[in-house]
Amino acid sequence: MFDRAILAGTDPDFGTIRNFIGTLKDAFEPYDSEGDTLEKMKSLRIGDTPIDEHIAKHKMLVTKAKLKDENPIVIDLFQETLSTSLQRQLLTLEKPPKSLKEWYEWASRLDNNYKRMQRILGQTNTRKSRKKDKKKTEGRKWNFSKKDPNVMGVTSLHSRLVLGRDSNKELSSIPVKSTSKGCEKSVVD
Repeated sequence: MFDRAILAGTDPDFGTIRNFIGTLKDAFEPYDSEGDTLEKMKSLRIGDTPIDEHIAKHKMLVTKAKLKDENPIVIDLFQETLSTSLQRQLLTLEKPPKSLKEWYEWASRLDNNYKRMQRILGQTNTRKSRKKDKKKTEGRKWNFSKKDPNVMGVTSLHSRLVLGRDSNKELSSIPVKSTSKGCEKSVVD
């Protein structure tokens, strides 16, 4: 477009700034951003994330995927992101949630009640505490030697005799090192 105007000797027409910004966004937008967002929604799991943060992230992904809140697939995707125990609690309610908004409210309410109960009873997340205990003991490596310090080291003599090292020397001249302090003896026939 710009080239043609220069070659024709006329002033180039750049259009409006809105058209330019729209064209620029279209040029740099991912090919399938909605599909990528749906994949992120499928792989999303609550894990150790607080429920309110998890709900906010799910809402953001729903908006980014350009999905409607009334869509039953969105509710199913949210349900799959929750822990099994929270899903069980939600589905065994007297009136299980029907809309996405109800799912968000009930999930938040039940998870916060559960965490409050844990704080009152003085319990912590057992999975987290096990990981901490494992990390504490992981760094410690204890090495207990089962060797007697008074035993004479004959491995060097054995390797010389069996492997044929120093085979030209007489046996009486092969030094044997002891693990005792400074003792050195010779093998005698």
